[in-house]
Amino acid sequence: MKKFIVCLSALFFAITSIETFAQTIPVNGKYGKVSTEEVEMQTYALDTSAVALVLYDKEFKSINLDASGVLRLTTERQVRIKVLKEEGTSYGDFKVVYYDGSINAETVTGVEATTYNMVDGKVVASKMSKKLIFDEPMTDDYYKKTWTAPEVKVGSVIECKWTITDDAYWHVDEIYFQRTIPVNLVEVTVKLPDLFTFHKKMTGYCQMEHKEVHDNSNVDLGYTTFCYKVDTYVGRDLPAFKSEPYVYNSRQYMSSVQYDIRSLMIPGVTFKDFTVSWADVDKNYLNSELMSRFNASCHFKDQLNALKPTWEGKSDADIIASVVRMVKENVVWNNEYVIMPDQLAKVVKTRSGSNVDINCLIAACLRQLDYVVEPVFIKERSSGILLDFQPEINPFDTFILRVAAKDGSLYYLDGGSSRGYLNVLPDDFLVNNARIIREGGKSQWVNLTSLCRNSIRYTVRATITPDLRLSCSANAKYYNEESFSRKVEYNSYDTEDELINDMERSMDIEIDEYTASGMRDYSPAAEENFTFTKDLDASGDMLYVNLYIPTFHSKDAFQSLTRTYPIDFPYSYKVTYAISIAIPDGYAVEEMPSSSAVSMPHVGGVLKVVYSANGNNVLCSFSFDQSSMLGNASDYADIRSYWQHLNEVYNSMLVLKKVK
Repeated sequence: MKKFIVCLSALFFAITSIETFAQTIPVNGKYGKVSTEEVEMQTYALDTSAVALVLYDKEFKSINLDASGVLRLTTERQVRIKVLKEEGTSYGDFKVVYYDGSINAETVTGVEATTYNMVDGKVVASKMSKKLIFDEPMTDDYYKKTWTAPEVKVGSVIECKWTITDDAYWHVDEIYFQRTIPVNLVEVTVKLPDLFTFHKKMTGYCQMEHKEVHDNSNVDLGYTTFCYKVDTYVGRDLPAFKSEPYVYNSRQYMSSVQYDIRSLMIPGVTFKDFTVSWADVDKNYLNSELMSRFNASCHFKDQLNALKPTWEGKSDADIIASVVRMVKENVVWNNEYVIMPDQLAKVVKTRSGSNVDINCLIAACLRQLDYVVEPVFIKERSSGILLDFQPEINPFDTFILRVAAKDGSLYYLDGGSSRGYLNVLPDDFLVNNARIIREGGKSQWVNLTSLCRNSIRYTVRATITPDLRLSCSANAKYYNEESFSRKVEYNSYDTEDELINDMERSMDIEIDEYTASGMRDYSPAAEENFTFTKDLDASGDMLYVNLYIPTFHSKDAFQSLTRTYPIDFPYSYKVTYAISIAIPDGYAVEEMPSSSAVSMPHVGGVLKVVYSANGNNVLCSFSFDQSSMLGNASDYADIRSYWQHLNEVYNSMLVLKKVK
């Protein structure tokens, strides 16, 4: 399948000699040789929580000559899965995505599936009918072949196999050893002609066995001969890859091997170097249709002229933002982030387009006003890490704009979601390495992770009513990325009433009045004001008041005791929260939480909490500041403890006592 490969060579990959270990569950790898013990097993001792288990996974990749003398890449797969719990029955559904374009197409053949169940003390095999294999289009050139194994239920063993033949014989897909369920035994063989040079990149944390040999039997092409280099990989008792909070691309941390082609050499005939530099990447984009569409002329000259009278005394930022709003009023974002713009005349006519369609239209308008506008190419965080020292052929997912204002300021913007603003981008775009591609070898790497200060300011004023309830008014202000996040959340509800209902459930309050501003604006801020009541806990003469109406960190974020891969926070941010509570007559403070200050250098975190009493008012001031977006796995224990302390703070209670 043609896809972009994530390059991540910095992770550890343990290699040992073949036949060091034996897997927990013995299996016969021959297709159809499912044992009674495999069908009868009920739990997997190494992971009793597993809903299913890969008993055996075999993959064989080879570049071969077909009957017509053409080189093709063949991948043969065989998978055997044990269903252990009801949720595991979904592993009986299979999908293979393949490319079927005009050149270098893939074909998927030889699909078979059989389910084995215990019936009246005997193993019964149910074979899948060929009528249950379906091909469905996904895009113009991509399709998916789907099938479902029959009679799948708890206790079933599912076995299936298929073959993929690829005309792009030089493109070896990344091979994953690990899965989201445990793997008992995985065996992978990669057989490649010695005419090719491939660079192997190992990723992940699971221990694998690896062996490399040369097959000296020659293959005659007529004009030359070659032999094969054969890699074999064996993995036993591999743990399930568990999803964790704060990870944008989990697959980049799964144990795998990648083969990147470097060269083809046929002695006396040809030498082809497949390695690329960033200069080669830049050249491909500069010479593409993408750049000609980016540099197209302005489609909204009349609208710009109508706006000009409103710019008297306005800053460059105000002018640029007004142009963005104007274009987005004329062309609605279709919720797609892509790399290639459509024909802009068509986009204007249909009044709908992708983020880069709108970016091209905005860029043309700003150039019309003599601003310098450049495309900034991005590989999204959800696509994996882009390493500036490892060039890739097609590394980018989309592009945004950088605008140089006349006062020297630089602004980054995207024509997609209206929830952002200048220098306020989707968190998936906040990458260390984005690339401005320019002519003449003047391209530049830019860091998009610290374009603005992101913050929440939350203020609550509270009184205690005669019926011992907390009566409050709250004001919440969101800035930059926090504004973007809150706008996205606000607009995910069909009605404001649904939002209010969720707020009431999450904070255990009853909202009386609610207003919001800026939630649908192209702006750097948003605001909420609401009044509400909240029940208090009472016991005898004691009244217990939790001082934190909202909380700003999930108590479930870091439940795992250990973690093997980094923590990828959305952005750096600051939270300031203040609440004042008027103590009613007849009550006095019996116990007040202790003020504290805690830092967490691993993520640039500082937490300060101050409690004080002033007359009949109790004040709580909470400040949380985090300057880093990345936490290392080696620091996970400390980060987890820090989060636990945060949640202990959120549980703090003010205790009041009734006085006589």
